[in-house]
Amino acid sequence: MLELQHSRKAIQNLDSISVYYETQSPGLGYEFAKYYNEQISMLKTFHVMCRAGIRAGTREMVMQKFPYIVVYRVKATHIQIVTVYHQKLQQP
Repeated sequence: MLELQHSRKAIQNLDSISVYYETQSPGLGYEFAKYYNEQISMLKTFHVMCRAGIRAGTREMVMQKFPYIVVYRVKATHIQIVTVYHQKLQQP
């Protein structure tokens, strides 16, 4: 099973998203983080099930409960989470 690694950009985006949700409703930031972790844990086994990414060599997991897309790369030894962005925005 492949390990997950987050880029600095992905970590910054996740922190910002969690803080935003927490300011909207106490506990919602935690719910986002919990849901995100549940979703990406499935990538360890089912990483090829998500759609091909816009950029070469990437794949995209569309989150259903929250409007975000997780962009990742599958490497030989790990899965690299490249970024997380809102579905209504164009990929950075």
